[in-house]
Amino acid sequence: MSGAILELFEDERIAVLLDTAMTRESIARIVQKTGRSTAEAVEAVLAVNPQRRLIAPAEVAAVVRLLCSAGGDGINGEAITIDGGELRR
Repeated sequence: MSGAILELFEDERIAVLLDTAMTRESIARIVQKTGRSTAEAVEAVLAVNPQRRLIAPAEVAAVVRLLCSAGGDGINGEAITIDGGELRR
């Protein structure tokens, strides 16, 4: 990722690359600030994610459902990261 895009990415505080309106707004601001195309900005943002994609809200919801179900009874005091492998990079 280019330094300028990385700085803007960090300025936008996109902590997790969720496919949401907030992420799309952040990408639009990056486009506005850099003059790059939307596709170029999206590509630069996705470059930090090993899966090179946005996380779907349904993926987060599935983890929440697990935690709220009997299957999650033994999970206690954990921070669960849903980031497509970005933290491991």
